[in-house]
Amino acid sequence: KRLEYDALLVMNIKGNKRWVEPAGLVEWLLENTLKKQFGNDRNEMLRTLRREGKTLRQFEQELLDQELIRQAYRTVRQAVQVSPAAIKKYYREHPDMNDKGVTVDLYTIRFPRDEEGMDLAKVQALKNEIKSLASFKKLAESRKESLSGHKGLIHKDDQNVEFDESVVDAIFDLDSKEVGVAFDKQAYYLIYIEKKWDKYEIPIAEVHKVIEEELRGKLFESQMKIKIENLRRDIHVYEPGRRNR
Repeated sequence: KRLEYDALLVMNIKGNKRWVEPAGLVEWLLENTLKKQFGNDRNEMLRTLRREGKTLRQFEQELLDQELIRQAYRTVRQAVQVSPAAIKKYYREHPDMNDKGVTVDLYTIRFPRDEEGMDLAKVQALKNEIKSLASFKKLAESRKESLSGHKGLIHKDDQNVEFDESVVDAIFDLDSKEVGVAFDKQAYYLIYIEKKWDKYEIPIAEVHKVIEEELRGKLFESQMKIKIENLRRDIHVYEPGRRNR
């Protein structure tokens, strides 16, 4: 289908009575291709063309057609406009985009099990000394542990959470401003939850560009489909095995 679309676009452009091959374009395309694909080795390019059964003139026309196709697609893309209202509508209608479910703002301190003098009782004792986020941060800074610190927003249903299941369960059992302890086979963890949301909505400003590109892509495909269907009506298309149109 893509080959057919491209061929229709080229025929439409070249079939326009006002179309004239831009002066110097083919030479520029050939020079650019020679540099990028063949390391400025003209003989290597000619050998490759001979192996493919192409003449230099045929290759030049291929380069021209490819450039015309790129320009045709670019023209349609530039014409596609996504309205703010459409972005807001998409945001409202896609819970996977705007609702991340149960979410916490997480801080952790990691204590490797093989650290000398470290055990669960020691971690519990440290937990009892923490009265605020400030005291938690102070302890984290004193630890100099690369895997400790502010983890940011963690979503319960996110499959990319870095912790083991038992640690994740402990994290989401806590409430805002609460400190907890968890452990896995490699380490103990002190956990501090700065804030917890039962339903966390990502601000539309953070996903605006993602939604815009998604909608722009859909509009582009829709516009290209309309354009191609119009071309099919105007240009005779022969498909082997089917009745000629």
